[in-house]
Amino acid sequence: MYIDDKFLLTDFLSVNAGIRMSTYYSLGPQTVMLYNPEFSRSLSTITDTLHYKSGKVTSKYGGPEFRVSLNFRISDKNSFKINYNRTRQYMHLLSNSTSIAPTDTWKLCDYYLKPQIGDQVALGFYEMLFRNNFEASAEIYYKSIRNMVDFKGGTTLVMDENIEKDYVNVKGKAYGLELVLKKN
Repeated sequence: MYIDDKFLLTDFLSVNAGIRMSTYYSLGPQTVMLYNPEFSRSLSTITDTLHYKSGKVTSKYGGPEFRVSLNFRISDKNSFKINYNRTRQYMHLLSNSTSIAPTDTWKLCDYYLKPQIGDQVALGFYEMLFRNNFEASAEIYYKSIRNMVDFKGGTTLVMDENIEKDYVNVKGKAYGLELVLKKN
């Protein structure tokens, strides 16, 4: 579910705001190993097993994803923008860079694998050039990310039925400068 709207506050200031409700359910059949929470997950720290029948919810995640953007129009040819958005990602790329062969695999969120949550802030300057035939922009951004996946040393992704014992959820960040020149 998503809703957004654009508000013209003045001739030179507008706001785009929106909210998206995002939900994810993991369904059985599934067998989930429970581990002793005082120790790192491993085959020797399994304490119990949960069995979920077909169609039963094994885990659920979700929440609001807010978006807001302010556009300050300086003239007919240029503008300055600032925006914020939150996103959730329910599928992870599990990639082990220590292996010689490519061992990338995609994995949906489950009992242990939580969705990645990203919060991004960006500032940008946009200018129309050559009779509005080209648009040039420069934008800086910063993104903090929760629940990224990292692996313990010696992890093997191939044919691992209990992969949850080999990864941990970590925090990450991304930042940079994006320069764009496009022909309209």
